[in-house]
Amino acid sequence: MPRRRIPMVSDPYFDEFIYDIIYSLTPTQRRQLDGKYAQACSTPKRAQSFARTAPLEQKYFLLALLGIKRATVLFDEKTTWANFKAILQNYRERNPGAGLKELAAQRVYISTDREFMFSLISMAQSIHHPQYTMSMEMNKLGYRLSQWGAWKKSIANAEFIKANENIETVNRFSLLLEQQSKTMETLEPVFRITYPDFRILNMLFRNRHRYVSRHEMITYFKGCINKPVVSASLFSLKKEVLIQGSALTKNEVTITATGINLMDKIFQRILSSNNF
Repeated sequence: MPRRRIPMVSDPYFDEFIYDIIYSLTPTQRRQLDGKYAQACSTPKRAQSFARTAPLEQKYFLLALLGIKRATVLFDEKTTWANFKAILQNYRERNPGAGLKELAAQRVYISTDREFMFSLISMAQSIHHPQYTMSMEMNKLGYRLSQWGAWKKSIANAEFIKANENIETVNRFSLLLEQQSKTMETLEPVFRITYPDFRILNMLFRNRHRYVSRHEMITYFKGCINKPVVSASLFSLKKEVLIQGSALTKNEVTITATGINLMDKIFQRILSSNNF
């Protein structure tokens, strides 16, 4: 029986907005696209088709890749502007825990392009990991069965088996380090960022829930990256829309959805080789 096609509710104004964004892409933004998104932006006809027929999630993903800010806000009809101002004040005072409690109490839900991008990455990783784990376990089981006769003839005890497993783990860890080194060497030609850019972007990725000050970065990278290099990297990352500044303070930044997506590509490049 053929699958029933579910009709999509289309917003013609939003579709026109998507088409206008694609039509006005800069060379820098085009370089950030690959796969079906690059194909969708290759000709006016394909761009028009994407704007009209693509699912909402794909449109959100394209906007996130291009550094277009997006926020979804759901709130109770009793919520007032004064409530929002109180919540924002909690964040200004660097009290995110209180801010989250206030959001829950006021029945407010806020999601931005950064949460959307990270959710997609987490979903992809959660789908991948069970397959990887099962594959690894089957490989170990097959290896044990094939080597069982040799082990039984030599030293068939738990300590010997554990020692062999430890050797295998160390070897795989060594391969992981090797692939990481190779990826770091190709940061500029493949991902168009320098090694200091990657270090800063990686720090912001771990702290994606907050803004990080320039002083905190300089202190964290003391002895590894000097102040001028930190400043140069911050300027470059902002130019590529991989990070963004705070609207409340001058010298604070956070990673963007585009930056999160780039970090995922780097992670996948490291883990995809040598069956990691």
